[in-house]
Amino acid sequence: ILLRSIYSGLPKQLINLTTQRIDMERYNIEGAQRRLYQISRQLNNSLHYYSETLHDINFDHFANLPPTELEPERGYDFNLVNEGQNVSGLKCTICHLFLRETHSTPCHHAFCRGCLMKWNQQQPSNARGLKRCPSCNEHYDPKKIYVNGVVDRMVKNDIDVKCPQHEKECQWQGKIIDYKDHEEKCDYEMIRCKNKGCQENVARLKMNYHEGNCGYRRVECDFCCLEMSAREIENHHGECPFINVECPNDECQLEYLRQEIPKHLAEECLYEKIACEYSDVGCNQKVQRKDMEEHNKINLAKHQKLMLHDYKLMKMKVAEVERSNKELRDELKKANEKKPQSQKPVLKNKFKSLYVTESEDYVTESEDSDSD
Repeated sequence: ILLRSIYSGLPKQLINLTTQRIDMERYNIEGAQRRLYQISRQLNNSLHYYSETLHDINFDHFANLPPTELEPERGYDFNLVNEGQNVSGLKCTICHLFLRETHSTPCHHAFCRGCLMKWNQQQPSNARGLKRCPSCNEHYDPKKIYVNGVVDRMVKNDIDVKCPQHEKECQWQGKIIDYKDHEEKCDYEMIRCKNKGCQENVARLKMNYHEGNCGYRRVECDFCCLEMSAREIENHHGECPFINVECPNDECQLEYLRQEIPKHLAEECLYEKIACEYSDVGCNQKVQRKDMEEHNKINLAKHQKLMLHDYKLMKMKVAEVERSNKELRDELKKANEKKPQSQKPVLKNKFKSLYVTESEDYVTESEDSDSD
């Protein structure tokens, strides 16, 4: 209203621009409040996430982890398209799967690279540092193990296999060398949900549905624009300061932003119970704001009695102060009489100043009490 009166002499177009600017400033303030709230919640969520993550890590386990506990890759685990196909010599005699990264011993027996490494680590050496072959039990020098590229290419290019997910109805069939491309798009391959915090493995075919309903998917609050996981949103709505909620007093039935409810209860709500206006003199009743006037009328005599009692107490206190002042004056008078003549005016002036100040305070309190 004040701004409109100031600009009343300006052109109508300028007044409209000014009004729009006022509305924009009000919007910016609310937007800033929302943004500050959003940033604070994001910081809290990040701190909580990282503290929980660090809490779950067992660092002692990693410190004591032996090198051999990192399991090397075993062979390819596939079922043949044609169960009668001859695959002799193409399987590892340690893991009994199709050879992966084929390596051979000097005695010409083929094994998976990972299986043979693990075998060499676990088996004791003889006095000359030789190991025993897992197939023929002959001794061999581990330094003379070699890559068997011929057998490795046969495994990858000559065997027709089914997709490992064929029991889940995947129809893919092909060579092992081609499986990697299929694996990256197989509808039945189990993959980890990408949502942060979710540990579920879901078939690629169902991943879109899962991610759309996952409790860890990121969603945005419609009211404060704060981003959080879907599982947190319901609890957040119970505390979001920018959601309209009803006044907690059932009779009121008015709605306000949650952050404005305390102000509404403290200053406006007609159904909020508040302390009596005469609580400072002894009326301890609490009544709804709308009934305060009626309460004062009904309890007029009681309030007057309380005020009279309070006034008497105050008079007693004033009388006590006066008595103390009189005693002080008498003591000062006696002390002044005992002092040399040159110091008497000084003591008298100090006493007079003290007495006048206390007398003025007494007169002021008495006038305030009479006006009440």
